[in-house]
Amino acid sequence: MFAIHQRVRRRICQAGFCLFCAMPTTGLLAWTMTLTSPGHAARCQQELSQWLGMEARFERVRYPQPGLSLYERFELLDAETGEQVLRCRALGVMHAGRKLILEPNEVEVAAGHAQRLARLLMRRLSREIPGEKAVWMAATSVTLRSAAGDQTYDDVEGRIEPEPEQSIATLRFRLPELQAGEPPAFSVTRRHADGATAVKLDTMSAVLPASIFAPWVGLKHLLGDDAAFQGSLTVEALADGWSGDLAGVLTNVDFERLVTRRFPHLLNGRATLAIERAKIKNGRLVEANGQILSESGEVGGSLLVSVVESLGCMPGAAPPGQLPFTGDENYRYRDLSLEFTVGEEGLLLEASPDANPPGAIMLNQRRETMLSAPPSSAVPLIQLVRALVPESAVQVPATKETASLVPWLPLPAIVPPDDGHRRISAPPLHVQ
Repeated sequence: MFAIHQRVRRRICQAGFCLFCAMPTTGLLAWTMTLTSPGHAARCQQELSQWLGMEARFERVRYPQPGLSLYERFELLDAETGEQVLRCRALGVMHAGRKLILEPNEVEVAAGHAQRLARLLMRRLSREIPGEKAVWMAATSVTLRSAAGDQTYDDVEGRIEPEPEQSIATLRFRLPELQAGEPPAFSVTRRHADGATAVKLDTMSAVLPASIFAPWVGLKHLLGDDAAFQGSLTVEALADGWSGDLAGVLTNVDFERLVTRRFPHLLNGRATLAIERAKIKNGRLVEANGQILSESGEVGGSLLVSVVESLGCMPGAAPPGQLPFTGDENYRYRDLSLEFTVGEEGLLLEASPDANPPGAIMLNQRRETMLSAPPSSAVPLIQLVRALVPESAVQVPATKETASLVPWLPLPAIVPPDDGHRRISAPPLHVQ
């Protein structure tokens, strides 16, 4: 051993203190100051905006543990209008290998801008927004806010899994009401080879209100405020349009929304529509079969006359050559029950097997037959259009060519023709 002078020892200790204590502490303080600086926050906002494809904002960013970034008062804004699309109390972002884990808290989505989020998802699935990491969103509550009211969903969790041949996004959620069984499952698959998009929905044991589809499809406006769906849906978007299958039950369908507000006929009441299977090809219904049930309601005489003339339904008992109803009066009905089949042959209407009296599809208040099923033969689907839309002075041929042209033209309202120029185009009345 050799002796070290006290002065040398003191300098070695001072150098060690500077090297291992003062300098690391100073560096840590400097790094901490940069993380809290406005410039660092601006860089984080820019990176998040590029990664998400929308303008991102937050109040401040913290790093509570290694690998975890916590963005407080996080918002997503429409880059063009500046309107808020999504906000949450805090958003945690953690990198875990080839996964990016998102931990949002108390998410709120503006229902009017929900389609922006759907387009954002499609941009990521189609690789328009690059990203090789899988994105997992931890379970949280999500509230859709709209002028009509708020809807909250619990245990919302999702994943985006990019793969070489396809990218898949899955979403699971629960309604606030306690429901047993598996939660509904929703998925979107984008195939990279042909650019096809497949969408699947399975409600499992849950019954979903029509309002849940409001940001994307106007079912609530069409079916009513209380309508709900339970079943499965599979559709695929190709170059020539949407194709897929639907099976399930629609409950609390509002006839007033479905018919009265859209056609010049009266039909009020609540119904259940059970669809065994509906097949859509290139955006058009090609096959369907199911059942329509309604306990009671009100029907206009004009609609009753129209379904007799156009669909061949048999009216109830009446004097020879007459109908038991007139077109200018309204009638109360009960026990509307019929089965329908749509196919290449047209539309086939049948009475339920347990109909009483046999063959009846609609009864009056005295449980007498108002309408019976037509003879067991299908009618062209254009007859259903004629039943709902009365004869008009403006006539358009129902062909594939007009179907592609009509949606692009401003269409006139229904204009009844002069009585002197009306032509009988429906089949003759059947009176029993």
